[in-house]
Amino acid sequence: MKNKRDQESSFGRRLARLRKSAGYTQAALAERLSVSQRVIAYYETESGHPPANLLVDLSHVLSTSTDELLGVERPDPLPKSELMQKLGEAIALDPASQEKLINLVDAFLKKEFSKRQELSK
Repeated sequence: MKNKRDQESSFGRRLARLRKSAGYTQAALAERLSVSQRVIAYYETESGHPPANLLVDLSHVLSTSTDELLGVERPDPLPKSELMQKLGEAIALDPASQEKLINLVDAFLKKEFSKRQELSK
């Protein structure tokens, strides 16, 4: 989940922070992206946003997501439930037992979905 600092900062501030944490100077980042240092400075001074293709290249070079660059908030991850714990345990089963479990789950889900369809008619 994003921290409060990311929610409050602009694209330019996020770009500068991510660039610095990746160990790039503006000039070095510009060289990696085949743009001028002035282009990087422009986007860091909150004057604008890069085009989509440059945004994707920035995310790759800085080893981050475009969501993080843009300040898009991601939903909280699902809590680890008992079902997820059981699925984790099932991964340790031998392949034959996994196949049996898959067949059992498939049959159960088909039955449950059939019930729902009947109720919705």
